[in-house]
Amino acid sequence: SRSIFELWGQGKSAEELFTSLKNYPMEKMVPYLQSNSTYKIHIHAFNKTLIQEEKIKRIDALEFLPFEGKVNLKNPEHIFWILEDYGMDPNNIPEEPLDLYFGRWIADGQRELIESYSVKKRHFIGNTSMDACLSFIMANHGRVKANDVVFDPFVGTGGLLISSARFGAYVCGTDIDYNTVHGLGKASRKNQKWRGPDENIRANLRQYGLEKYYLDALVSDASKPIWRKGMLFDAIITDHTHVTVHRLTAFWLLISSRYTEEIIPRHPCLKLISNCEQMLSSHTSRRLITMEKVKEFEDKDQYSHLLDYQSLLYKGHNSFREKYFSGVTKRIAKEEKDNQK
Repeated sequence: SRSIFELWGQGKSAEELFTSLKNYPMEKMVPYLQSNSTYKIHIHAFNKTLIQEEKIKRIDALEFLPFEGKVNLKNPEHIFWILEDYGMDPNNIPEEPLDLYFGRWIADGQRELIESYSVKKRHFIGNTSMDACLSFIMANHGRVKANDVVFDPFVGTGGLLISSARFGAYVCGTDIDYNTVHGLGKASRKNQKWRGPDENIRANLRQYGLEKYYLDALVSDASKPIWRKGMLFDAIITDHTHVTVHRLTAFWLLISSRYTEEIIPRHPCLKLISNCEQMLSSHTSRRLITMEKVKEFEDKDQYSHLLDYQSLLYKGHNSFREKYFSGVTKRIAKEEKDNQK
């Protein structure tokens, strides 16, 4: 998103907006309207250009709001926005806005990171390197913050370590592929036969000035845990569907079009936080699953997933892998296409 706002009021007309603002809880406004604070008000119109006189008129109309602080246009403590929506058709712009909003600015988005961290510009990549945009989305879902320790059990070329390190977390990972972990073997790029000396996970973090956050990467089979018991990581973020969890985890779950909530894996130590879909085709998609650890692991929890109904559903009829390789997904797609005729 471009920016995030705390919405104070909205309406289809100026009168509706003002009424909405007057009904907004005063106790939520007061902390940002104090006499010892500074502020400014921005105005933005979608699909229409407002002249300065129109902007001033709209700001003056908000005089009923109890602003007690001083206006500071250069470096205010609090910034408020009036947003006006004039639709999507540049050839048919209405005289009055279709919707109006007023709110307190919280933060701008960081979409520029998608380009500056693009895989195309990265030293070390593989055939399955995670897209920069998705990597940052996963780090956000994992609530990664400064001084966290983040682990990727299927680290590959370290794309998820980079996004987590960008937010100030210390990062580490494991992978079963010796060549990938050590940056050896054949290159993934076209017209390049072998990987060079600067093609490894550490070099990737160094490229973005993040090497100080890199702990290490180990060669390891994730199906055979190497870690001692106890809290080791603040978050586990990975591009795989089988993970061992500590505080918080985010991972992808591949599914077919016949999806139901029941096939999401469950565990007594984990609580589902979010479930976001990314469409891959008309009949397949994957879901970014984020779970939070809610209790310590006990011996009795070790085999609970084998008795869980959701686990049986996913492993059986809804297993994406079995469906894909048995041709079921293609048959579903053909049935959907025939039904549309």
